[in-house]
Amino acid sequence: MTQSNNRIASQWIDDQLDIYSLAVRLGDRGWQDQILERLRNKDEHIQRETRYQAWEALWARFDEINRKILGIYEQLHTSENESHKESLREQAWELRNLRVQIGMKLRESQSGISNVLQRG
Repeated sequence: MTQSNNRIASQWIDDQLDIYSLAVRLGDRGWQDQILERLRNKDEHIQRETRYQAWEALWARFDEINRKILGIYEQLHTSENESHKESLREQAWELRNLRVQIGMKLRESQSGISNVLQRG
């Protein structure tokens, strides 16, 4: 398990224990049982959360690249220096290629994420 996965697992377990503590204080036995069942199946829940967070990170990176590309296009329209324009075009090309790669990863993970979102 990677350090990021360990962090996700630790946070998920801490959250469940906090919720369990609240259920105990409220005296809600049914809720306590549900939480204990989730904790018994923690690996599945943690795996789902890990996939979801990875998917969110890909989307954040995709959006970041789009913003950079837009900034480059704005500079292209205002720049009068041809060598600077050429440098900007190269940067935009590299970012577009990176965006395509991330888009492919997002498509590959789409079915898995759909399952994660449906199960909640």
